[in-house]
Amino acid sequence: MENDTTQLALSGAVVGGVVPFLVGVILVGGLIWALWWGRRIRSQEPGPPRPDEQPRLPESGPVGEVRERREPAEMPTATTD
Repeated sequence: MENDTTQLALSGAVVGGVVPFLVGVILVGGLIWALWWGRRIRSQEPGPPRPDEQPRLPESGPVGEVRERREPAEMPTATTD
């Protein structure tokens, strides 16, 4: 009888230590794969623009913000019958 309880306790300890370890290995493997995949995708993208490719100001100078004050639009009143 004592032999059966020892085997049960041992299997619980193995599951308690091995399963979290395997989950951790899978998570770390997934993170490494994600980093590898991201670098691969990023290497296919064009690089940042060179200084001569940057946008320029118009010859007339910087464009300012335009503010207008408009009359409020009249809202129709709802009639209940």
